[in-house]
Amino acid sequence: MDERLVYLSNPTIDEVVLGERIVRTAVGGPGFHGSWAARLLGVAEVIVVGSASSSEEDLLRKAYGERGVVLRLLPSRSTTRFRLIYGSRSRNAEPLYRADPLDAGEAFRLVSELRPSIIIVAPVLDEVPPSLASKISSIPGTLLALDLQGYARIGMLEDVLKAGIRAAVIHASSDDIGVEDARLVAEEASRIHAVFYYTMGSSGITIYLPGRRPRHIGVRRVEGDPTGAGDVFLTAASILVYRGLDPVKAGAEAAALATRYVEARSSG
Repeated sequence: MDERLVYLSNPTIDEVVLGERIVRTAVGGPGFHGSWAARLLGVAEVIVVGSASSSEEDLLRKAYGERGVVLRLLPSRSTTRFRLIYGSRSRNAEPLYRADPLDAGEAFRLVSELRPSIIIVAPVLDEVPPSLASKISSIPGTLLALDLQGYARIGMLEDVLKAGIRAAVIHASSDDIGVEDARLVAEEASRIHAVFYYTMGSSGITIYLPGRRPRHIGVRRVEGDPTGAGDVFLTAASILVYRGLDPVKAGAEAAALATRYVEARSSG
């Protein structure tokens, strides 16, 4: 299909820790991981608008380019770097370095000029202020998906809920917000007629649908490095909703792809 997917999100470099052992250091970020699902689902173009240091630009462009992703980078003194620590039941994301805030005017100009079919706003920290996300949501003819991970991580959830961001799909993980906050997000999502996916790892996914009862779907438990599974899930769900699939079916298919991603990375 002739679709263009744009992520407003920074590329990252991640140190992944399982237990007490660093298992790998690699390029990451929502667009990097999510693009796996986008390509599998036949999206024609995938573009990431974010910021990074020029000293790591070649590394990032090579890794993203191997996934068929175009990077549109704004200058920054640093590249966002995380230490991702996975225990038996939870994830702890420790920011080691953060990129400079995105230039809101330039970021909006870039995203607008790209004329995307789907926009995924997925800040890893605070690079996309709620005001910019709200402005992005005014771009006509697009489906906007909003990932709350970065906002929740730095305590901006309330600001985001008040910002009037007109998203069609919203995602949050139990790694980042608890059940009570999830209910608040669900109320806001219903008000703006958005689908809210609340993913809970091996405990499954609760889907809050405007005007309908919440639905829960189970997921197949797999062992391995779960980095990026949420990005794969949101990307796949957003594409499938954009194509008109029922949100519950879209969530089930997206969950299956996220599981495949964890398996593929663990075996590869």
